[in-house]
Amino acid sequence: NLHPNQVAPALRPRFDSALAFSPKVFVLVSILASAFLCHFVAPNFYNELTPGEGAAADAGPRKMKRFSLLTVSSFALSAVLTGVVMTAGFLTFGGASDGYILNNYAPTDRLAQLARVAIGSQIVFTYPFLHLGLRESTTALLKAVTGKAPARVPTSIGIITLVTMLALRVTNLGLIAAVTGALVSTSIGYILPSLMLG
Repeated sequence: NLHPNQVAPALRPRFDSALAFSPKVFVLVSILASAFLCHFVAPNFYNELTPGEGAAADAGPRKMKRFSLLTVSSFALSAVLTGVVMTAGFLTFGGASDGYILNNYAPTDRLAQLARVAIGSQIVFTYPFLHLGLRESTTALLKAVTGKAPARVPTSIGIITLVTMLALRVTNLGLIAAVTGALVSTSIGYILPSLMLG
């Protein structure tokens, strides 16, 4: 960090022996559970994937093979990139690593500013994509509970309002990722499938 005086003392690099057995490792595991959960639009990806060249009779198995290759390679690339970024962040800041690692950098750090802009842009441009899934799930839930589907526009406005209010109150992105991973991702990945099959 080129500007240590502009960073809060708690966010400055810190390395000590106590870090090796920190209970914070469970927060990391929760975040990773969320990071490597199958995406809710995976069925859409599968449906839009072409089976490739070959006879129509074996199009299904070819399509599944391509989807499996795509999934494995995507998860492998994500794992490598995640590992590199986590390692670099920890080796730079040690025990002071924040859940949102860019908080460890000074506000005037040019590369950190660029990274903040990139992350902000990513959030803005993927929000409609994520909102669609949330709106569809909310609509299906409300329809199951009330017996009729709610109007689309009020549902969207309600969701956007709720999410915006939460975003204004919650500032620790690491906490959000950890709670989501610990509760939602593990439920979707391990608990709900066994309940559905059992």
